[in-house]
Order: sequence, then structure tokens, then C-alpha cells
Amino acid sequence: VADVDLAAGLEIAERLREAVAQLPLPGGLGCTISIGVALAAADEAFSDLVRRADAALFRAKEAGRNKVSG
Repeated sequence: VADVDLAAGLEIAERLREAVAQLPLPGGLGCTISIGVALAAADEAFSDLVRRADAALFRAKEAGRNKVSG
């Protein structure tokens, strides 16, 4: 999404995380997700963006899973 700053990206990711946690699943099971958020720089290679998002995801998982990290 164009013109979104990191704070807005984190907020969107948090809303998505909460929505997934509230999904009704059969058998009373629950589902959680962890999300890594990264902002693309104008001259950045896509692979570098993905690498930074992956590092943010790893931090989210290390923080206890079911987290959002930027």
C-alpha cells in the first residue's frame, strides 16, 4: 500500500493478527499468527525488503509467537 508508514503497517498487521485469533474453528481449536512488518525504501531491492520482513517475523516469534514486530 502506497504512503503507509511503519506505525500504520504495524496497526494493520495487529488488526489482522487479532482477526485470525478470533476465527471460529471446528472442535474449539484456535489459530494464531505472527507477522513481521517492513517498509520498502525507494531504492531498495525487493530481496532486501523480504529479508528485513523475515527478520521482523523471527523477532515476533522469539517474543512468544502470536505477535507483530517491525
